[in-house]
Amino acid sequence: MTITHWVLISIILGMLLYDVLAVAKYWPTLSQVLRDWGRSYSALPFTAAFLLGHWFLNHNDIWKSGWMFALPILIGLCVWDYFWNQKERAWVWYRYPGIYIALGIAGGYFLWPQHL
Repeated sequence: MTITHWVLISIILGMLLYDVLAVAKYWPTLSQVLRDWGRSYSALPFTAAFLLGHWFLNHNDIWKSGWMFALPILIGLCVWDYFWNQKERAWVWYRYPGIYIALGIAGGYFLWPQHL
């Protein structure tokens, strides 16, 4: 195993152990905080899903890197999130995190594939 394997294992175990501690201490868990952030900031579910599409959905593609396409989308979402959160607004359907998760997975798969 390489150092990368050990880093990933350590991060995953650390996050799981923190959640166990958070529940015992009645603190918000990582899942709860990420859920709340994802409802307020569309860039978070998009980015997480984009990385999941990149990591787990492999295929051959002519693109070497799609970050040139994804980066403007991510910047646009960050700007939209910034201005949207400047004042209290009613929650609307197009801010639903599932939309940005679906777009992010597709984006990660098509724009930044792992080459086989």
